[in-house]
Amino acid sequence: MKTIKLYNNGQFYFANLVTDKEGKVGRCGPEDNSVYKYEVEIKGTPEVLNDKCFVLDVNEVDKYFQEKYSQNKKPVTLSCELIVLGVLDGILELLEDCKKHLVSVKVRIRATPYSHFEAEWIK
Repeated sequence: MKTIKLYNNGQFYFANLVTDKEGKVGRCGPEDNSVYKYEVEIKGTPEVLNDKCFVLDVNEVDKYFQEKYSQNKKPVTLSCELIVLGVLDGILELLEDCKKHLVSVKVRIRATPYSHFEAEWIK
């Protein structure tokens, strides 16, 4: 089977990442962390290409992170694990029109230089 893969990475921050004083609400990364790195990998058959011959415009991936987290003033109280699962769902929504041609989608969030959280959808 012939496949094509889009790989995109960048960074984002949480406009309002909070945790409660009792530690009951999850938090992503150390208290002093402000910038997070992301990696998105989209693999599909050649039919996944849109009318502009893109799998997905890479600017749409960064736009998703910026609108969902960096520009959103709503408090984020999730752990890294729940955030990466939510990001995977969000990227899959962006790809809804071509989902039948996807093979896999992988999302990785790096909260520190030495650890990351990954979620993957496989057809």
